[in-house]
Amino acid sequence: MEKGAINEALECKISELEKFIGRRVRIRGWLYVKNTVGKISFLRIRDSSGIVQVVVKKDKVGEEIFEKMDKLKRESSLI
Repeated sequence: MEKGAINEALECKISELEKFIGRRVRIRGWLYVKNTVGKISFLRIRDSSGIVQVVVKKDKVGEEIFEKMDKLKRESSLI
């Protein structure tokens, strides 16, 4: 997301994501599974309504954020 864009995103539950295809959303949940392969990470995030997989690319988020994300432990609280 662009700087400041997180405040402009709509907040929704994972089970509601289908309604927001093509729009910026913010979800809250816990890290369920994380797999990193080179410069790409796959995060499965869960909330009370379901699980979603998120793809994080190092060249899109920058090295600092990618390194912080790589240090996250299972069940870390995420926004």
